[in-house]
Amino acid sequence: MGFLPDTRHEELLPKESSEAIPQATVASSFVPMVPNENIPILQRSTRVSWPPERYNLLVIGQLDNDPKTYEEVISDIDSGKWLEAMRSEMDSMSSNKVWTSVDTPKGFKPVECKWVYKRKLRADGEVTTLNSRLVAKGYTQTPGLDYEEIYLPIAMSIFIRILFAISAYYVYKI
Repeated sequence: MGFLPDTRHEELLPKESSEAIPQATVASSFVPMVPNENIPILQRSTRVSWPPERYNLLVIGQLDNDPKTYEEVISDIDSGKWLEAMRSEMDSMSSNKVWTSVDTPKGFKPVECKWVYKRKLRADGEVTTLNSRLVAKGYTQTPGLDYEEIYLPIAMSIFIRILFAISAYYVYKI
């Protein structure tokens, strides 16, 4: 076992016994290290860091220039495409029978709805499609008063056809 030069070593004794343990020794003095004066003091760099140019396109995806209201849609350059997207959404809701027309009971207000508009972009920032969705303002409802449970299962017709085909193949009863 090697020891530091110019240090005194003592044997450790357990408190209960007086037998010496020769393997366990401790250096009782500490030799301080003298700092080397040739080591330069480190400084922070004053260089201005610029991100690589490949990150410049990321800003395009973060710009939020989608219309918020119907008035903004009408005044937008792509107003014809927005109106077509709205018409497509209404046709989809009609074909899926999302709602039926009923009379409003006295003392109740119908849940309001609003249009949400979104431009879908490619990686290079070019607009591919304009999406518009009609959403209910659910925050105007009171739980227990306006509704008990909200659940709307939607099955596409292709999945129903697949289910019928499987049941016909295995002669299951539906």
